[in-house]
Amino acid sequence: MSGVVTQEAFAWSWAFLRGLVFRVILLLLGACMLAGGIQFARRDAISWVGDWAHYIEAQARRENLLLVDREAVRGMIRSGSHLILDARPAADYQAGHIESALSMPSDDPGAHPEVLSILAPSDALMIYCSGYDCDDSIVLARALRAQDFTNLVLYAGGWAEWSGP
Repeated sequence: MSGVVTQEAFAWSWAFLRGLVFRVILLLLGACMLAGGIQFARRDAISWVGDWAHYIEAQARRENLLLVDREAVRGMIRSGSHLILDARPAADYQAGHIESALSMPSDDPGAHPEVLSILAPSDALMIYCSGYDCDDSIVLARALRAQDFTNLVLYAGGWAEWSGP
């Protein structure tokens, strides 16, 4: 008799698991279809295949932002030709930043009115963030362009390159 109960329990468990697996597969398939549809509909879709090692540089070129390297940034600091804006979160800025840089996190550039008050749309600004895998500098550049700032350059190497060897 106990063998029959075990077989019935096994049959019920097997049916339950098959149903669960089927539902999970349907859910994943639906999620993929939804994501693909959104990707297809977006004007600024994420490329399926691309050179992610140079993503920030490609974004900067698309935004018509001049890219500068570490030596150019050193020259800007020496000459004082550009105001330097750190687009990383405030905690990252506090942990370390390029000398003379002002903190203006990209997630809320308006949160620092003291920085915005000293900037004029014609000022030469150099923007950086964490490095090649960070797009905070691009986001901040877009926000500044929306406020009519035009003289913007981007240091894609950012803090990682600056603080490295």
